[in-house]
Amino acid sequence: MPKLKGKLKASSDIHTLEKFLQTYKKHCTGSQSCISPTIIQGLKKCIENEMLISKAILLELDGCTTYPFSKLEINHTELDLWSMERLGVALPYSNLSSLVLDYSRCGDDGVKKLISGLDGNTKLLDLSLCYCNLGPESGSPLGTIITQTAICNLYINGNNLQCVGATKLLKPIAEYAESFGQERQANTLLDSNNSAYQMTAVATKDAGIHSKVAGRNVISKTNMAITLESTEKKKKRKGVKKKSKKSDPGPWLTKLYLADNAIDNRLNQTEESITEFIQLLSCLIKSSKHLVEIDINGNAIGEQCAVQILEALKDRKKEQMPCLKIKITPQISSEIFQEIFRNCTKLSPTKKKKKKFLKTIMLDSVGMCLFCRKPSNH
Repeated sequence: MPKLKGKLKASSDIHTLEKFLQTYKKHCTGSQSCISPTIIQGLKKCIENEMLISKAILLELDGCTTYPFSKLEINHTELDLWSMERLGVALPYSNLSSLVLDYSRCGDDGVKKLISGLDGNTKLLDLSLCYCNLGPESGSPLGTIITQTAICNLYINGNNLQCVGATKLLKPIAEYAESFGQERQANTLLDSNNSAYQMTAVATKDAGIHSKVAGRNVISKTNMAITLESTEKKKKRKGVKKKSKKSDPGPWLTKLYLADNAIDNRLNQTEESITEFIQLLSCLIKSSKHLVEIDINGNAIGEQCAVQILEALKDRKKEQMPCLKIKITPQISSEIFQEIFRNCTKLSPTKKKKKKFLKTIMLDSVGMCLFCRKPSNH
């Protein structure tokens, strides 16, 4: 932690640290929480040496944490590769269900460092990386991590994934949703066929019992055999269905925010690339029962792509799937825009978050400062 350059504000800063130290002790006592010796020692050291402190949260200590934080927000703070990597290392040991790193400007390499510690994570549900300078390279690792973890809400507004990155993000998720949807339709058809078969068998059996022609006993026995055989087949199919149930943690994508990501035909992007993205998005809309919100506003997808989305929404409605909220660019004809509006629920506008200058720390097993080495300006 660097020392203060000037001593004009030293007295006020020291007084603030002393006040924070007393507040921290009172809070721990009042909430019956453990007092961290590392935080106490760090505060005292800063007060003695007239140094700024940037420590706020403890996530990792000897492989486990006594502070079960469930949400971590680091907004408007630049995080370098080393910081992102240390945060990724701590994720398997944390109890985080929500991680917000908006405006961290971590870039593609920073995201790769972060998600290296997310493989198989079943705790983290919300991941927000808005305005983080993400490019097309981040699409593939984000798509992979969504399929391998329990993350269901992904917010990546204000980046530069473009058509290529957005396509790589959606491809594994859409393919899984499509295969799951086909399996669901097959099971529905199978159940309806079994019901019709059983009704036919029962009707034939009743006709055989009440028939006055010769050989009615033989017909009766035959119909009973058919019914028994149908029941046995149904039991076997049920057994196969249970065996085919997937145990993977994902994907369970419910909210996808892709606003302002340059998904259009500009920046040397071709019509084929945006068409491929829209096809995957339409597949996801038609097949995913988990999906409830999509935000692709700020992307000039064009009229034809908007029509494909509209058709996907209509198909979803025919299948009586859960209602889908979608926010789309108004740079299309008013007729198509209104049709899309009628076939879905309007996405409620998100509240603008106030800037939070939160300086965060993580400690390893020996209590070393892991990231946010820059002093606070406040």
